[in-house]
Amino acid sequence: MRAEPRGSALGRPGRRAALTRVCLLTAPLATCGALLLRAPSQSGVRAFALIVALCAAAVVVAGEWAPRCLTVRSVVVAGLVPVAVAVALAPQGSRDLWGYAAYGRVLVTYHESPYVHPPSEHAGDPVIGRMPAVWQHTRAPYGPAFLAVAGVPSAAGVRSALATRLWFQGLAGVAALLGLLLLARAGASPGRLAVFALNPLLAVFIVNGGHNDLLVGVPVLAAAAAVGGRRWVLAGVALGLAATVKVVALLPLVVLVAWVWRRHGRPAWTVAGTAGGFALGALVLAGGTAAVAPLGAEAAQQSRASLWEAISTWVLRSPRWFSGSSPAAGGLVHHWVPYSLAACAVAAVVLAGGARFGPATLVSLGLLAYLLAAPYVLPWYMGWLLPLLPLVEASAPDETVRIHSPLPTGELTVAVGAGYAAMLLLVYTDRAGYGGPGHLVLHTLGWLMAPLLELAALGALCAVLVRTHRDDRRAEAVRSGLPWTKRRP
Repeated sequence: MRAEPRGSALGRPGRRAALTRVCLLTAPLATCGALLLRAPSQSGVRAFALIVALCAAAVVVAGEWAPRCLTVRSVVVAGLVPVAVAVALAPQGSRDLWGYAAYGRVLVTYHESPYVHPPSEHAGDPVIGRMPAVWQHTRAPYGPAFLAVAGVPSAAGVRSALATRLWFQGLAGVAALLGLLLLARAGASPGRLAVFALNPLLAVFIVNGGHNDLLVGVPVLAAAAAVGGRRWVLAGVALGLAATVKVVALLPLVVLVAWVWRRHGRPAWTVAGTAGGFALGALVLAGGTAAVAPLGAEAAQQSRASLWEAISTWVLRSPRWFSGSSPAAGGLVHHWVPYSLAACAVAAVVLAGGARFGPATLVSLGLLAYLLAAPYVLPWYMGWLLPLLPLVEASAPDETVRIHSPLPTGELTVAVGAGYAAMLLLVYTDRAGYGGPGHLVLHTLGWLMAPLLELAALGALCAVLVRTHRDDRRAEAVRSGLPWTKRRP
């Protein structure tokens, strides 16, 4: 038989490398195109551009999961292009950054606590006037460190809308850059880095909207990396800093402390003490219990793509049941029931997470379980999770006891996290005023498909945790020389 030509053996890998490079160029260009499509009537075309960007990013991630042809620098540059465009353009959709500026104005200009005095008390102020009127009566739900940052434009005497938005959009852009540099320093491969860098949600919603969620996600990423390197004080400081931006950072704090306690014992007290001392000191300076009082109102909210929206509408036949605020509707019971169940999901991750999970994997699972189960989740909340996904370990069999799990935990975590971000991105592309042919598709995705997909994702995470817990018990029994049975005697 004639030998196969050498060129044919290299042709297929060569075409795969060329496709990966084309997709590396396509993903940021499509994201930039989506950013430029700003009118509500363009939502259908914008959704198509985002789908192209998501598919291109998925090709890069799949092709470069193990290092092949791309470099870390090329992925970072490709990810920063839409980030720069997002900073240059005025925010579209969410107007949260004007709320940030209003709370900072109350703190710096009027020398009042935004935890006690809502911006509506100074409604005549031109900066506060840019905040949506429906939210001006609410008190600040953010941490004291972020309120100090939000007050910088007012402290500098800035009143211009351009300078104000550039401050908050620039903060989000710098946080994205720091996250990419931290991931590169931690040794993330180009494919893993692309999970964060090329996700269009980063530029379209987080950076362009000037949201503060990366100011939570990037410190948590730094804490996970510090814990992996046994730098306990640094991890505690990073977690404390994240908690003084948004209280949700207490969730990864609990998960990381539990991981350190399981693996290393007493250093867990160093992490918890440093983070707790940092956060508690900031809380005392901000006014003590007054700083946490506004969180009760936040718990009463419910987003349209959440699992609880479907339960209250389909099962209970009472839209907004869980967000009812009247005593007849259940009051705080209704507010906190979903959050209690979400906390139970996080506790299951901590207890059954498995000794083989690294810190980034366990925190990612905890955050993902919370985001899937919480009643109020918006696209930019994925800024808590996306920076961590590139550090999730690839699943490997335990060769010492010949355990080959059919459920790849690492790959599944990344796939579910990135897929959930893509779903939220598309659901919230359907804006008010859009009545085109794509509206029916996007609306159906939001009210019908999203809850079903979230339920399926929670089921997949439960299956992974159960299987991992069983494998850990089996491995422990094999190493101890004891017989193993699937059922208890």
